[in-house]
Parts: sequence; structure tokens; C-alpha cells
Amino acid sequence: MINPIRVREARSDDVEGLVELYALTGWRLNIEHANRMIERSARSNYSKILVADLDGKVIGKVTLDTVFPPYAEIVNLVVHPI
Repeated sequence: MINPIRVREARSDDVEGLVELYALTGWRLNIEHANRMIERSARSNYSKILVADLDGKVIGKVTLDTVFPPYAEIVNLVVHPI
């Protein structure tokens, strides 16, 4: 049986997984910037970073902007290349 992929809000313990995910896709992201992104997301009412988690490993990331409810915009989608 294949374990399900969970989509959830990014947490501080996802930082290294995000850095690794970005590196796999050819984008640069350092730990400090990843920490700031997650901290801003946690405080924001309009923009949330969601991660796809498979067995504790970050395999995807998306920012969901909800500035104009009930509409939302998917921004900055990053997925594991394999």
C-alpha cells in the first residue's frame, strides 16, 4: 500500500526540505530565506505556504494567495521532479 501524500501548512521543521526541493528543481533558496517565508506565511491572513508531505519528506510546495476572497491564486508551485 502506498502512503498518502498530505497537503498541509508549512512549518519551521520543513525548512531543510524546502531548500532541498528548490535545489532539485534548479531554484536557489537558502535556509534563512526559507525561514522568513514560513514565518511570514504563519503571520499572514492572505498568503499561506502549503507543502506536500510524503512520509515526512517535502515533495511539493505552493503559495496560496487569498487577497480577494472568495478567489485564490496559486503562486510559486514547486514539485519534486521524480
